Amino acid sequence: MRIVQVMVNKAFGGAERVFVDTCIALAEQGHEVLAVTDAKARSLAYLPSHPRLTIAAIRMWGRNDLFARRVAGKSIAAFRPDVVHAHLRRGLTLINKIPNRCQVPLVVSVHNYDHLSAYERANTLIALTEAHQDAIAQSTRCQQGDVFVLSNFSRIPPIERAPAQRKDQLRFVAFGRFVEKKGFALLIEAFGQVVRQFPQATLTLAGRGDLEHALKEQAGACPSITLRDWVTDIGAILDQHDLFVLPSLSEPFGIVLIEAMARGKAIVSTRTEGPKEFLNEDIAFLCEVGSVAALTEALLNACGDPGLRQAKANAARETYQTRFYQDAIIPELVQIYEKSIARYSAQCSCTQGHGK
Repeated sequence: MRIVQVMVNKAFGGAERVFVDTCIALAEQGHEVLAVTDAKARSLAYLPSHPRLTIAAIRMWGRNDLFARRVAGKSIAAFRPDVVHAHLRRGLTLINKIPNRCQVPLVVSVHNYDHLSAYERANTLIALTEAHQDAIAQSTRCQQGDVFVLSNFSRIPPIERAPAQRKDQLRFVAFGRFVEKKGFALLIEAFGQVVRQFPQATLTLAGRGDLEHALKEQAGACPSITLRDWVTDIGAILDQHDLFVLPSLSEPFGIVLIEAMARGKAIVSTRTEGPKEFLNEDIAFLCEVGSVAALTEALLNACGDPGLRQAKANAARETYQTRFYQDAIIPELVQIYEKSIARYSAQCSCTQGHGK
């Protein structure tokens, strides 16, 4: 199959990581892939050289850059795709009517809850969870068959077994964009209370964003907390720590969670939108959203019971291997493409029939 993947965001977060991983995984499984992205996008640094992966890096000067749209259109038409798959609203805006001109279906991964009505232009939408699917259906005129649920995935190989949990000197890690909805300010406050009972515990926050200066200033009061730049080798930083924390106030899915599951990490997470659909008490230490007290309690519970941490880490690793590793998700994605192609062909045949 010949597949176009479109992601034009310059930053590099969870959705961008899915774009990169999808391009690579599809190419590795024998599909021809054209990756269309902004020439200044950080995603380019993560797209490897591969005989089945072609990269179209387009200079963009804004969301409605007509020149960039023409360049993208020429690249996509020359590639002769079977399907075009865009990620997020910016990707959809760039290519918009191009797939129809190429007479192929347009599939769009929504990735978040923002501006959902804008996605009505796509032939097929991909939601992250059932709750996400419901929100899309309520906000658009899309029919039930137009919206598929497909969870995010990771290419990080699952570790053979979760490492043995240490009893002290626990090393916590959290990473993501330094923006308010990620909840890092709450985590810093909560961890400041944790080290009063477990003074040898440490926390590493890795990322980049608008709140970087404010978070560094807040963390300065606690020498057990370290802030570092964006992470490139996710598996390596996870392997250097004992527990992963997701303190998000809002999270449509939380790809960082499944990466932590892959490496057999014990997890502390808020019960926000996406995570609460696939995390449970067997897998993680869960707490309410936006509560420093609840987050502190969950962190303390994790610190105090190495046996329970081990059991949750083992369960998380097994869940990842069966539900979220690329080998489980990519075949489902290809099936979505095949269904979208078949429906698009049927619609075109029907339209031509009525036009005679």
